[in-house]
Amino acid sequence: MLLAPDFMAVEATNAWWKKLRRREMTLIEVEQAVTRLLALDIIWASAVTLLRPAARLAGELGHPVYDCIYLALAASYAVHLATADERLRAIAQRVGVRLWRARR
Repeated sequence: MLLAPDFMAVEATNAWWKKLRRREMTLIEVEQAVTRLLALDIIWASAVTLLRPAARLAGELGHPVYDCIYLALAASYAVHLATADERLRAIAQRVGVRLWRARR
């Protein structure tokens, strides 16, 4: 099961837009990336419903709410968190959120 806060699609698209501005991607490639993202079988969770637990985590951990939304989502569904962000991985382990590992 793939699960993500709904704003993740906006974050990804904005990252691709930055690549477009740096001429690392074309507009067609950005549009294709968005299309592929939306075609994945992702369950999009409302970030609004995660704000209270994310705000609590952010306050307790001194970490941005954006990242704490992902932690709150993983904790509420008891699923593994997939992230390449080493700081977020360390915090997830600290609060007992399991981490996803790619199979090799």
